[in-house]
Formats: sequence, C-alpha cells, structure tokens
Amino acid sequence: MRIQNKWPAGLALVLLWVWAGVLWAGNAQMQVPEPRFDFGELGEGEIISHDFRILNIGAEALQIADVRPG
Repeated sequence: MRIQNKWPAGLALVLLWVWAGVLWAGNAQMQVPEPRFDFGELGEGEIISHDFRILNIGAEALQIADVRPG
C-alpha cells in the first residue's frame, strides 16, 4: 500500500523559504534597487562610471567584504 504525499513539493519549498527568512530577519540584508545599468554604445577607450545604490534593509550593520565586476 502506497501512502500519497498530500504536500506538493512546491509548497514545501515555499515553507522552507519563509522559515529561513524568519531566521535571518534580524541580520543585515542587502538590496540593490538598480542591479543593472545600460551604458549604451561606447567608443573605444571611453571612460565610463555609474554609481549603484546598495541599501541595508536589515537590522544589523552590512559589511561588504568582496566585490567582483560582472
């Protein structure tokens, strides 16, 4: 006799995600409102820059230890 699982796999994943969010709620949480920026077409050798805002939406201090351009 096989017992059917009444919990769909997707629901279990959502519950796990919510539970993890509750555990980490007091930690620092980084949010980047604009994670991408399109510089458009550029000429060779052009110097470009753009400032990205990084917000801490958590309750503790946010420490950025490593940054890698993508």
